[in-house]
Amino acid sequence: MREWKSLLKKDRTEWLLEASEPSLRYWTLKWLLDRDDADPELLEAQRALRASAPVQRLLADQRPEGYWGADPEAHAGTRAELHLLHWLGLDGGEPALKAAGYLAQGCLEVNGAYRYTMPGSGREILLPCHGAELARFMLRFGLARDLRLKKLVDWLLSLQKSSGAWPCPSRSAAPSCLFATALFLRLVEELRKDREVFEDDANRWALIRKASTAAADLFLTGGFARAAGNRPTQRWYSFGFPLQWDSDVLELLRLVAPHSSLDDPRIAEPLGLVMSKQRRDGTWASEKEPKGGKWMVRYVHLDPLGSSSKWVTLAAYRSLKALAH
Repeated sequence: MREWKSLLKKDRTEWLLEASEPSLRYWTLKWLLDRDDADPELLEAQRALRASAPVQRLLADQRPEGYWGADPEAHAGTRAELHLLHWLGLDGGEPALKAAGYLAQGCLEVNGAYRYTMPGSGREILLPCHGAELARFMLRFGLARDLRLKKLVDWLLSLQKSSGAWPCPSRSAAPSCLFATALFLRLVEELRKDREVFEDDANRWALIRKASTAAADLFLTGGFARAAGNRPTQRWYSFGFPLQWDSDVLELLRLVAPHSSLDDPRIAEPLGLVMSKQRRDGTWASEKEPKGGKWMVRYVHLDPLGSSSKWVTLAAYRSLKALAH
């Protein structure tokens, strides 16, 4: 197996570890250097990110009930902020727990389905993409033992098509959705780290593994962009931070890594695309803004399009490292 750093034109890990950006430093220590939760440097980075201006501003703007903004509807008032808190590295605390609980209470049906009522029309739609992300929030922010999490996972499993893809039930023909399928793999990545959540239920874990294998095979055998007959937008091929309820080729390389490797011919094309975007200084550029995320500029600095991005570079390093397992 190739050493992943041999693919770099220059190793920029020290750049990613700069103390001026504690969230990036935290994830670099955790994802690239494999520091455990008791590591002094990781703990210091964690303290720094909790005290950082973006995290403190976000928490200060949260309403007492647990949501943000003027719209108390759970889907509208919590999910985007929870995405940002997750990416910034917050690992718990009462505000995040309250927000995750508010989202679960407002959007989860008794059977675990994630349902959203569209404003104005009152039309109700099912959203497996957001359901998979809610499950990640529940894992990270203190609801890993909540029975609603198991129901949500079971509902997600019940939707998978024979092709390995997840449908988009919000659309009348329920076409396969590459984003929802990728987000399920993102959820499974988190579940692998928290196996004890389902340690008493070998059957459910077996179903999760089977579903994730089918989803990964869909991408690996059908081509990352051509899977399930989809025709992705340019966002699928462009890289940026943060990703919310969408994904891209760069992230997908990491998500299929448990089923692939750097030498797998099935990933030659997407890997080639990623490596072609590496700059001479070993960095990757920001190519897209967060989907629906312009509001984030109130809290975080978004990399100017075309500029070298620490977040995208970290994502690239993380994917290469995962494929070199």
